[in-house]
Amino acid sequence: MPINLIPQTPDPEPDSYATGLASFGPSSRAVARAARRHADAVLGRAEVTHIKDQARAVLAASVLNNTAALVGLAEQAHQIAPAGDPYYQAVIRAYALSTAEDIAEF
Repeated sequence: MPINLIPQTPDPEPDSYATGLASFGPSSRAVARAARRHADAVLGRAEVTHIKDQARAVLAASVLNNTAALVGLAEQAHQIAPAGDPYYQAVIRAYALSTAEDIAEF
């Protein structure tokens, strides 16, 4: 009967290394915690991005409504004082460009 001086460990299952799913023992909890923290951070960034996008959409809709109202007012003003057309258009252009920049920077 042969005596083994070096303890023998059972051979791992052949598929355990091929899939990259080998058990890591005690550190697997730490890895799982780190993975959960990373996933939580990614989901947090996604939520913030979604909220910012929704806020921009609300602001853009408001700006479009306000711009349309200003155009309507400019058309009415044109009936009263047509010579003011360049000023009406300048006001509308300034408002639209300014608010577009504000939304882009939001």
